[in-house]
Amino acid sequence: MEFSVQDLLVRYPGYRHRPLIGYICAVLFAVAGLTLRVAAKDILDGAPYITFFPIVMITTLVGGRGPGFLALLLSALSAPYYLVPPTNSFAITSVAALVTLVIHVLIAVVMVVLLDWLIKTAEQNVVLAAHTEALLTELQHRVKNHIQIVASLLNLQTRRADPKAAAALGNVARRINMISSAYSHLYQADLTIDFAHHLHDIADAALNMGRTHRSIDVVAEPMKWGMDFVMPVSLIASELIDNALRHGLADGEGRIEVRLTREGDNYILRVTDTGGRLPADFDLQKYASMGLGLQLATAMGRRIKATIRTERDPRTSFVVTFPAAT
Repeated sequence: MEFSVQDLLVRYPGYRHRPLIGYICAVLFAVAGLTLRVAAKDILDGAPYITFFPIVMITTLVGGRGPGFLALLLSALSAPYYLVPPTNSFAITSVAALVTLVIHVLIAVVMVVLLDWLIKTAEQNVVLAAHTEALLTELQHRVKNHIQIVASLLNLQTRRADPKAAAALGNVARRINMISSAYSHLYQADLTIDFAHHLHDIADAALNMGRTHRSIDVVAEPMKWGMDFVMPVSLIASELIDNALRHGLADGEGRIEVRLTREGDNYILRVTDTGGRLPADFDLQKYASMGLGLQLATAMGRRIKATIRTERDPRTSFVVTFPAAT
């Protein structure tokens, strides 16, 4: 699993919120850095501040700005005392040694300030992201609840309407419930939907509208899409399944197969029924202009640059091909 710098800073806060432990760590790290430098005195001769920056950086990351400055102070005092001639003395006998010390201190100060700013910015971003996600979740729940209320009102009206109006209202309610179902599968982290799971719900919803002695087999590869892609494909799948149930299996029992696969740079959605074959002179464009369902599917297809065609041999299939990236 990959982590960004922000993830690492937030997931592993060290002792930045426990000042006492942070300052103790600063002292221990400064002593450890000095010990390592003294042990390698012969190897690193001429570089008294070689462990200066790592110790300050690690202390700031672990303990925060205060402990970082303490580690800086201890290192700035101990390195000249033990490593810069004359040793065991704070006396600095040359301008070059003084300039070197001042430059290292200034660089370390800038490093502590920048690291502290980075840490605080990362923590603020996490808080802001959590707040935004909470607001988005609440908005999605409200949208879903409002959609379900509308669908319920349509279902109530359907019971009082004549058969023709009831069928029309039922189709509208089905489409609204499909949209509501999409929000149920929305992943908060990346605002995507597992469309394979959602496609099963679309098929189940179509069967739940009083269609008995019929079955729908759904096979779909796992894929996550955003809402702007999910909605058109959902409506296309819903309309093609409903069309197959009402026309392809109009005479009674039968089975519908729904397949969603990826082939190269394209997705292929195939809806096949075991009912009667289409007439030889069937014209999809002409039929789509007469029926609202296929008209809607065609309109949604244009949004995702899809092509819709029919296959008649050996069974009736509607095949939708659309690019993986639109």
